[in-house]
Amino acid sequence: MPPTETKMDLLAQIEDSRAMGTTPPLNAPIVIPSTSLPSKPQTPEKGPIGRPSATFKITQLVTRGEQCFPNAIATISATGKQRTYAEFGKRVRSAAAAFIEELGMKQGDRVAVLAMNSESYLETFFSVTFAGALIVPLNIRLSLQELIDVLKDCDCKFLLVDEPLLTHVQPIRAAIETIRKVVVFGEVLPDHPPPLNGVYLETLIETHKPMPEPIEFDGCEGIPAGVYGLFYTGGTTGRPKGVMLTHEGLMFNAYSMSSIVRYTEGIKYLHATPMFHLASGTAIFGVTMSGGTHIFVPKFTPDGVLRTIQERRVTHALLVPSMFQMLLSVPNLSDYDLRSVRYFTYGGSAMLEKVLHGAMKAFPGAKFVQGYGMTEASVSFKFERWHRSKKAKKLTSPL
Repeated sequence: MPPTETKMDLLAQIEDSRAMGTTPPLNAPIVIPSTSLPSKPQTPEKGPIGRPSATFKITQLVTRGEQCFPNAIATISATGKQRTYAEFGKRVRSAAAAFIEELGMKQGDRVAVLAMNSESYLETFFSVTFAGALIVPLNIRLSLQELIDVLKDCDCKFLLVDEPLLTHVQPIRAAIETIRKVVVFGEVLPDHPPPLNGVYLETLIETHKPMPEPIEFDGCEGIPAGVYGLFYTGGTTGRPKGVMLTHEGLMFNAYSMSSIVRYTEGIKYLHATPMFHLASGTAIFGVTMSGGTHIFVPKFTPDGVLRTIQERRVTHALLVPSMFQMLLSVPNLSDYDLRSVRYFTYGGSAMLEKVLHGAMKAFPGAKFVQGYGMTEASVSFKFERWHRSKKAKKLTSPL
């Protein structure tokens, strides 16, 4: 059976199991037309260095949002600013156009991002690949020397940086001559231009028309066609190493996650863990393909997360066990209305049973799903859903 047909069969099985209701089928506008499907077994089309071309692209999610959920709320910023999927798509396309037309970004250029959680970061996960370049999310917890080592290793050409992290820019530019331009997230401040001849992302978006079609990355020396970006991981003890992740791998992981935790149109996902970590990738792409709303806190604080859950009526989130421990330690935890949460995903370390029991009590409407994965596998590939047994006061798992 040709690879494309196998993928279509898998998607059909996922859709049959989801009971999506009024939400358009997940693969509605983002699969290749049926007229182009192979009618008999044949060799898949090869990329320029021998790898089969990708069938699914992250950029297709932008088109899907514009077509299926144009008026749905795509993002709510930390300050409460809302944008629809139509606006989200326009901004992604305009940023990509600016990257190419004004900055001279070329296919296969490595574009590093050093930023806190924000709607601008989310848009960048799509605009960089829309321009045919490769995104390289950077761990903001790395030391300056570690950041420089990663940027040298990936041959970084552009650096997108959040305003609170601008202090890193000058020593990075001094150490890496290949970086052509620095793009700054955040509010445009006319009296305070970005350092080292940088440019504000908002200025780029406002001054360029949207690109009608994305540039497809065809592969380059050492990096095959179909690769979406480079994600650096060192485990718990090693130095960071770049992992090439593909559009298809990330898309299928997002499909799987959508099925397990029921990403559907109208959900509200809180980005409380760092977006540079691939654990957020399943939500970055899964929530977008489902027409859900992305909600952001720049960084995790117990009171900030609880307040955001209450005010925005958050339905889904991913946290690590230590974050649950900190939430349960908030003195006035019972004052918050947390009944809106339907699903929590957690992982990264073991969850103490008493912490899990406490979290279940604090979030009475939530199901808790433990995930296991690794960057090299496009993140998650094993899940366990925990619940309380009605007959015994203990935790059991149905999976």
